[in-house]
Amino acid sequence: MDDRVLKILGYDKIKEMLADCAVSERGADAARALLPAAERQEAERLMAQTREAESISISNAAHPMMGFDDLTGELTRLKAGAGLSCAELLRVSRLMKAAKRAKKGIIKDENGRLKLLPELAEQLFYDDMLIRRIDDAILSEEEIADQASPALRDIRRRQRSENAFVREKLNAIIRSKEHAAHLQDAIITMRNGRYVVPVKQEYRGNVPGLIHGQSASGATLFIEPMSIVEANNRLRVLEEEEKQEIERILLELSSLAGAYTYEMQADLDILTYLDLVFAKAALAIRMKAMPIAFNEDDTIDIRSGRHPLIDAKEVIPVSVSISDEHRTLIITGPNTGGKTVTLKMVGLFSAMAQSGLFLPALEGSSLPLFEKIFADIGDEQSIEQSLSTFSSHMRNIIYILRKAEAHCLVL
Repeated sequence: MDDRVLKILGYDKIKEMLADCAVSERGADAARALLPAAERQEAERLMAQTREAESISISNAAHPMMGFDDLTGELTRLKAGAGLSCAELLRVSRLMKAAKRAKKGIIKDENGRLKLLPELAEQLFYDDMLIRRIDDAILSEEEIADQASPALRDIRRRQRSENAFVREKLNAIIRSKEHAAHLQDAIITMRNGRYVVPVKQEYRGNVPGLIHGQSASGATLFIEPMSIVEANNRLRVLEEEEKQEIERILLELSSLAGAYTYEMQADLDILTYLDLVFAKAALAIRMKAMPIAFNEDDTIDIRSGRHPLIDAKEVIPVSVSISDEHRTLIITGPNTGGKTVTLKMVGLFSAMAQSGLFLPALEGSSLPLFEKIFADIGDEQSIEQSLSTFSSHMRNIIYILRKAEAHCLVL
């Protein structure tokens, strides 16, 4: 369908409302890219999927969809054998959790009412062991747990021991009466990754050690006492060992995840589609909308339709009926009487229905499937082409007369 016409009808605004109902950015993007189906079978399939999603959303205590991230970049790097960061591995875990939740929450029922979505959900993949390994090893986007490996646990145990030794030595210095007058402040600080104490410039010779810097005024020197130099050296070695072990752990987890790159890509695609379908159901519930049937006799039967872009407290329901004996409906009335709103509602309802969206109308409403929708509504004066309002309308009418065929809606 013509993008210009869809925009005139307000279809873009409906898609933004739909995007707000998605749980993922990929789902929101899919909503913004949505277009009406041109084939009856596809339109009916979309409507049936939304009906199933609404049924699941209403009946399930826990919603089957949860947020997930776009792992396109991560999957590309995994295929190349590269390692992922803590944050990226957590996103891998989150994707598999989303797949697990959707697969368990979208279950085929015994009476066969739910069929289309369970067939999709059944294709989702997750690995409980990998989820557990990642979640046990990674505490946050920047922190690895001690239990991520026996080696890391041992390294951090030794770090705590060395840190305690160094602090004990430094606390003895800053508490001693001998050095009380030598220190600028009775604190322990760090410079260049090493523990130091702040010593007054004039007493630099009274605290033997290595100088690692000075204050902006030059009045304070940051000295590493000789009594902790060896312990500080050991801490630096342990710091490097910790870094190497963390890199090894991340590479190991990345290798495990890398075995499932194709499955995760499929998960991304399926979850994105399911997110879109459940967003349609959420929007239907929000608008108190109903599914409609596509008739084959080219009749329009909208029962108490409420324009979805008008405030629910202010909208006036409108019924529109065109039987198979007629092909034309002329609406007349005073200005601000609702003629334009009604015309746009008919076109918008048609586009929404063919996108699998429920309509805010009474149950029993039905529409034909339109292959194309044309519209010449409102003033579309073209300044660029120096066309008058009347000329602009005539240009649209000529275009419509040339392009309109059977099974088209002209507004």
